[in-house]
Formats: sequence, structure tokens, C-alpha cells
Amino acid sequence: MEQKCYSEAAKCLNVRGMLEKCVLFKGIGPEEIDDLMNCMNGQVFHYDKGEYLFRAGQSISRAYILLNGRIIAEQVDYWGNRDILQEFGPGELVAVNYAIVDAEAVPTDVMALEESCVLTVEAERLIKVCDRGCACHNKVKDNLIMMLSSGNRSLAQKLRHVSKRSTRDKLISYLTDSAIAAGKMEFDIHLDRQQLADYLAVDRSAMSAELSRMKSEGMLDYKKNHFVLHVREEAV
Repeated sequence: MEQKCYSEAAKCLNVRGMLEKCVLFKGIGPEEIDDLMNCMNGQVFHYDKGEYLFRAGQSISRAYILLNGRIIAEQVDYWGNRDILQEFGPGELVAVNYAIVDAEAVPTDVMALEESCVLTVEAERLIKVCDRGCACHNKVKDNLIMMLSSGNRSLAQKLRHVSKRSTRDKLISYLTDSAIAAGKMEFDIHLDRQQLADYLAVDRSAMSAELSRMKSEGMLDYKKNHFVLHVREEAV
């Protein structure tokens, strides 16, 4: 893990450009973003693939904003069973609700799925009135509410997938949403086979066998993480 303060990172990375695309800073100008980062004590961290941002049981007081890369939140029980709860992409907030309410412990591990760059800010300063009366702070709070609502939708989406009765139905639900998000029937997913099985709460071998059957039936094609969905003629 490599750490830089915001002003230092902004000189060598396009941090400001990344933040301008983040919903949290929607409607806020570049110079205001710089002021906010100074006010919120912004720090930028670089994580390698497989490196943990934090582990279950830790308390956090800073909000994490993913600038680039992919991150997952997962739970591992005492017997080693793994459940991927959520996947985060660029611009999304990670575990901010736990930082804001000052929870005793975060219940999940949060890990970089690939090489990732993360901005952290003091969570209290996201919700409290700025001492300097900055107007842009009110915009941040409004945007934060929108992002928390979006995070709840993401968890509801996972619940919809895992609540399906069969492994096939879970795969169909997940792949359908992935195609909708991509805007086309050919797309890549960021999870490998084991991670996908953990996310859908199914056995990996059973899931792989089901994918093979779906491929032989002409429902889809795939190679590693690349999928192409086929619509049957009678369904058109």
C-alpha cells in the first residue's frame, strides 16, 4: 500500500479529474474540490491486487472513495466459507455508512480485486457543517444521500440474485443485469469463477457445470470472464 496526501497525489495523478466524475462531487468545480480535500484531509492510497483496505472487526473513521480499479466487500466465516456481498467500481463509496455512524466494528473484509487507487476523507466532515461555511459542503451532503441510496440498490440487486431457487436462475439474473449495465449482450464481468460462485452463494463446480449446460443449449457463449448472451428465436 502506498499513501500520498491529496495535494501530492494531485501533482502526479489525475485525481481531480477522477473526482470530477464522481457523483459525490457532482456540481462542484475543480477549485472547490481542492478546497474540500484540504478541509476533509484527503489522502490517496494505492492498493495492489489482493491487498486489503481493511479487515472485518476494524473500526474506521474515514470514508473510502474508489478512484480507479475494482474492490469487493466479503465475509468469511470461521470455517472459511466466503460470501462476496458487494462489488465497487470507480466513483463509488466504500463502507461509508460504518464510518459515519462510528460503528464498533466493520463486519466485512474489503479487498482490491485489481490494482486500485482510493481516496479517503474524514467521514465526519462529509456530514457536519463546515466551520468556514463552504457552500460546496451542502452539495456534498446532498450527493452523499444519493450515493447511499444507490448503495442500497446494489445490495437489493444481490439479494434478488441469491434469492432465486436454482443455480441457473441465479446465473440468469446476474448475467441479465450485467448485460443491461453494459448496454449490450456481449460484456465482461470482473469476477472470476470462484468469486462469482461466492457472490451468488453457490458451489463453484455446480455453477461451472450449469454454465456448460447453458452454453450447450445455445443460451450463451463465454471465455473466462467474457460472455455473450443469445436470445432464442422463439423468445423474440
